[in-house]
Amino acid sequence: MRINRNFIAACMLAAFSIAAVEEPWAKLAQAGSPAIIVGAEENQKKITEKSDSKFIMDKDLSEEMQKDLFAEYEKFGIYNKEGALYYNDKPVRCFVDTHKMIENKNQAGGKTITFSNICTYVDWDGAVDVYTIRKETAKTAESSKVLGDIESVQRALAIEHMVPFSSAQSLAKIVETVYAEGGISAVYKIVPYISQEAISSVARNAAANGDYRTLKDIVQFLSEDTVTEIVNSEYEKAGISNVHSLLLFMSQESLGELAQKAADKNDIESLEQMAFCVNVRYLDKIVLQLESKGKHIAGIAPFISGEALEDVVKSEYKNGGVSAIYELLPIMPKEMVNKYIQKAAKKKDYKGVEKMAPYASKKVVKKIADKMRAEGRSIAKIKAFI
Repeated sequence: MRINRNFIAACMLAAFSIAAVEEPWAKLAQAGSPAIIVGAEENQKKITEKSDSKFIMDKDLSEEMQKDLFAEYEKFGIYNKEGALYYNDKPVRCFVDTHKMIENKNQAGGKTITFSNICTYVDWDGAVDVYTIRKETAKTAESSKVLGDIESVQRALAIEHMVPFSSAQSLAKIVETVYAEGGISAVYKIVPYISQEAISSVARNAAANGDYRTLKDIVQFLSEDTVTEIVNSEYEKAGISNVHSLLLFMSQESLGELAQKAADKNDIESLEQMAFCVNVRYLDKIVLQLESKGKHIAGIAPFISGEALEDVVKSEYKNGGVSAIYELLPIMPKEMVNKYIQKAAKKKDYKGVEKMAPYASKKVVKKIADKMRAEGRSIAKIKAFI
């Protein structure tokens, strides 16, 4: 059976006859050739420039190749009925696809690849589509002969143009199938149009497979509940590192609960990774809790409030002197540093003074230096900060 221009035109005439029944077909009939709707711009230009019929698709396939192609699809139940194509008693669409036909060595020693257009049949409701057929034939040599790879299909079908004419069920099936075959990138543009249930299913599968790149790519389309579920699950398995990029898409309440869970486990590493996006009302409480246990909180302290920082510094200095607050000096306000360097000087803790001098005001350091000179002490290590 030959897929020629008359045959395709017949397909479209059949579409006109049911336009009143199925709205998508009515849209298709108004737009013209199915290739105009879903094909690449280059194909669209070629089609519309044809003078004899707007239903003609430009193809490079030989008649024999067209025959072989249709024979391949016939195996899956696509059949001709009075000049139109059907699958399970439903009419199907005809798309232009791209297939890598020949790969030869050229004179320069590289490879020359020739591409040709082929046709693929898809039903509006997702009863059969190119991805379903790809999945079912992926293990056979025949499919690689007739069908191209995922990326070529994405380019040739310009899949984002299918969205207005496809059901959510069909789009979801395409996304799930393509993800299972080779990742989300080929159908990324239609992800926003599928249901939360479908995209959540892809996200859970990605998490289960350790595919954190896909999770990062689609997180913006997930609900807060789904993101929270995945992050909490992954945290229990391996800490926060793998799902760090998902944190900004959680609610503040959920982040606060997760941070508290990490604090209860004394998981400082995870807290340091999530502190930047946790609300201070949660973080202040957590830092004070950890500080009372003698835990290292310098990596979290930059994200707490000024009041909490002051409480932490006061407690740390009381228990360990300047050495205990040394790592906090870079984030302490200058006024706070001035306060504690003067305390150190009053105690004649000049080692502590030397540690704090780079962060204190010049006026305060000069005053302390004058006192040290009067006592006959060297100011060499703080002279640069006067």
